[in-house]
Amino acid sequence: MASIKFDQEASQELFEIQDYIENQLKSPRAALKKVREITKAIRLLENFPDSGNYLKNIYPNLNPALKEHRHIVIGNYIVVYLYLEKEGIIYIQSIYDGRTNYLEKISEKR
Repeated sequence: MASIKFDQEASQELFEIQDYIENQLKSPRAALKKVREITKAIRLLENFPDSGNYLKNIYPNLNPALKEHRHIVIGNYIVVYLYLEKEGIIYIQSIYDGRTNYLEKISEKR
């Protein structure tokens, strides 16, 4: 079983998702439900770390530095992670709203 580690930025993004739904949309219950949905999907990676698709398979012109990065889709959100098999670690690097230009954001970060 792999262990999951959150990048500080990914933790912040998850908090911002919850904050937006809770305060801007005025729905604390929906905010909690969405965060639980995202974290549940991420926890599944502990047992199935290869379940995410490589970004390079979907976006062949992506920055070569991202060739080992994978992603999973949870509703409107995209979780980008790196699985280091030898170390048994899954690094959750970013959580994006799929309705935005997240590919541009990914390219800017790396």
